[in-house]
Amino acid sequence: MLDDFIKNFDYETRRNMKIKASQLLELLEEGKALLVDVRFPEEGTEKG
Repeated sequence: MLDDFIKNFDYETRRNMKIKASQLLELLEEGKALLVDVRFPEEGTEKG
């Protein structure tokens, strides 16, 4: 299920998921959210 979600993740999905950091922290603490770092090709993966 998560694999399918990530494979189909696009800019519209990202836009629809935007929330404030405080909301994210609350959801994470309640076990209702999972934080996943998704990078689009043009964002690169270079590490400083």
